[in-house]
Amino acid sequence: MLFSSGIIGSDPATGKVPEDLGKQWEFAFAHVKSLVENAGGTLDDIGAVKVYMKDRSQREAVNKPWLEMFPDEDNPPARHAIEPRHRT
Repeated sequence: MLFSSGIIGSDPATGKVPEDLGKQWEFAFAHVKSLVENAGGTLDDIGAVKVYMKDRSQREAVNKPWLEMFPDEDNPPARHAIEPRHRT
């Protein structure tokens, strides 16, 4: 089993997080793929992913690279999207 702490969408060439949210998610999922492959696994070995986003309006930025990484709609890993609660 492989567990990871948070993975951010930083550009591997610069180490910086881009302003574009879609690019952040593309990089984050590329980092997930690299992590799993470096451990000897494949994307098919991923059982569950937790996705943290500021609010649900960011869902489309997540969905596009998600569907590119897991195109088989009958066999994606479980995904739990979490929107942090804001304290007032």
